[in-house]
Amino acid sequence: MGALIVCSTASRSFSLEDERILHALADHAALAIHKAQLYEQLQSVLHREQESGKQQAAFFASASHELRTPLNIILGYIDLVREGVIGQIDAEAAETLDRVQGAAQHMISLVNDLLDLARIERAEFQLHPAVVDLEELLAEIGAMWEKPITEKGLSFQRVGASSFPPLVTDKARLRQILDNLLGNALKFTQTGHITMGARVLEHNIEIWVEDTGIGIDPLYHEKIFDEFQQVEHASISQLEGFGLGLAVCKKIARLLQGDIRLESVVGHGSTFTVSLVRQHS
Repeated sequence: MGALIVCSTASRSFSLEDERILHALADHAALAIHKAQLYEQLQSVLHREQESGKQQAAFFASASHELRTPLNIILGYIDLVREGVIGQIDAEAAETLDRVQGAAQHMISLVNDLLDLARIERAEFQLHPAVVDLEELLAEIGAMWEKPITEKGLSFQRVGASSFPPLVTDKARLRQILDNLLGNALKFTQTGHITMGARVLEHNIEIWVEDTGIGIDPLYHEKIFDEFQQVEHASISQLEGFGLGLAVCKKIARLLQGDIRLESVVGHGSTFTVSLVRQHS
């Protein structure tokens, strides 16, 4: 509640026009005060959200550290058993251990995603940029993924440029992004091929991963880069993970002064493209 009081030093009566102007002035003053109150409330809410976000990130970081330790111990014991240190095992036991090892490594990957997200949110994410031999890196990644891709009955190929100008980036983090994209392509592609390519543009170097998998509905093209988002599909009986992989990759790509974009058609596959700023000689 408030009042607008108007006084005059001269004896006079206020006209209808005066009253109209004063009513308009009062309305504007009331609106300005209301907006100021809303702004103050919004700032208070944002502050609480930021504090909540910091607490959430701290929890993720702590939980991730606590989870990684026992998982690494499990993997260590699996290696000891498989190498025969404890005693010889038969083929069936070795196959079972392979599955357990794969599950543990998948868990560590999920924990690492949580830890990376927490570090990014807390502005504690460390990058180590250096000159990267991109052709060598792509060859290493291709060699590692070719076997699991072909074992699934898919074809794999490298296409595009074979020589690149200097690229200053964090090699380990770029590899993390490409490993995630290739892993997703393998998971959601049942027939056809997976292609990894690269090209040099005027201002950018682009690396893409293309598959002939299930594809992604346009409604989800932006959402899949949000935290804890997964795209449900009738042909996939069970979704794995927290929906963090692509979100983390997108954030890392932007920290590397780049980005990731998606092109996809449901039933015909997807293409994820990583764009990085190139250096000019």
